[in-house]
Parts: sequence; structure tokens; C-alpha cells
Amino acid sequence: MYTKFLALLLLSIAGTNVFSQEVVKNFEIVLPKTKVPNSLYNAIAFMDSRAGAKEIGIVDVGLLRNIEAKLVLKSPFQQQLQSVLAALTDSTAKNGELLLRLGRFNFAETYGTRYCYFDAGLYAKSGDSYSEIASIDTVLVFRTASLNNLIKAESNIIVGFIATNLTRVPAGTSVYGLENIARIDSIEMRKIPVFNTETYVDGVYTNFKSFANQVPDQKAFVDANRDGTIETVRVLDS
Repeated sequence: MYTKFLALLLLSIAGTNVFSQEVVKNFEIVLPKTKVPNSLYNAIAFMDSRAGAKEIGIVDVGLLRNIEAKLVLKSPFQQQLQSVLAALTDSTAKNGELLLRLGRFNFAETYGTRYCYFDAGLYAKSGDSYSEIASIDTVLVFRTASLNNLIKAESNIIVGFIATNLTRVPAGTSVYGLENIARIDSIEMRKIPVFNTETYVDGVYTNFKSFANQVPDQKAFVDANRDGTIETVRVLDS
């Protein structure tokens, strides 16, 4: 009886250790199978505004998706970007250099719905300066996709962002140093009226752009109470 009890106790402890072990899954960008001819760039540098975090989120895995797993980068992000660029370019590529600034990249899962957030800017290098080619700020939402399909979908976003801009030059005239790109969010906010005023233009705003520029989509008449709180907002239509 004692032997059986000891065997069951050891089995129970072993099982507990198995279930208590941390589950880790790797994220690796799925490389493209098609090339972009006549690319202007054949090198890419990387700036991580996330403080270089290797862990990129938590997802549920398993047959019933009831096991919480930590999602981590299989290899450093810059190494993966270099592999993407090598897969996209061929012998027709010019000698330009890109810089990808990663502002946000993480996965989350809530009540069975998976999210992936990706915020990045792509810059062309000229001497010691950089000019923005394009930026992206997006979120993927999946309710039934497997982890592999989620990784493929996010890979398509990252690869597509780079591939689309390989034949483009910067559209604007703004030039930045590395120290400015590292704090580009605060620099961009200075250009947006709503972040640089203490008073706001009364009116009805139907989207963020009009609110950011402080240009109402419709004029409104505001009736206030004696204490300054809003009682009614009236808009004249046709």
C-alpha cells in the first residue's frame, strides 16, 4: 500500500511540474517567395523603440486553446529583417540603405480573440541623415486563426510594408538624425494642432483627422449651464 501511495505521489508531482513549465512559442517572419526587381535599397538597419524586448506577447495554444504561451522572437528582429530584404532583392538592386524604426510590435489575446499590433516607420539613409519613405500603424484581429496562420498573416504585413517601398524615394523634405528618429513621436506631435493648444474649436468632428487639425466637420451651437457644463449641442442641417 505504501509503495502504491508513493508511486502515485511521485506521478502527481511529475505531472504538476509538466503543467507548471512555461510554454514558449517562437515568432519568425515567413520569408517571401517573390522578388522586387530594381530595388533602390539592398541594406536595412533597425531601431527598436520597444527597448529591445524579445518577448512579444501572450497567446493561447493547445487543442482547446487553453494553454497560455509566451511568444518570443526566434532570432533578433534585425536579423530577420535582413533575411526578408535578401529574399526580396536580386542583382538589379541599387546600393541604398533603409532604416526601419519599430514603434510597437506585440500580440495579445482576450476571450479567444487574437490581436497583433504593428507600428513602424521606414526611412532612406543619405549620408548621416534619414528621410521618411512611409509609416504604418495597424492591428490584425483574428477569432479563429491558428497561431501559424496568425504568424503568416503578420509576416505578410511586415514583408508587404518593406516590399511596397523598395522602389520608392522619400516623398517629403524633412530630414532627421538618428537621435530625432528615436523620439519621432514627440516631434510629429508638435506638428498636430490639437496637441499644441489649450483651447479647442467648438464644433462636431466626425473623424480624428479633423479633430487633430482642429477643423470641425460641422459648426455647432453649444448651450451651457451656469456652471459651464454643456446642456445641449445643436447642429443646423439642410
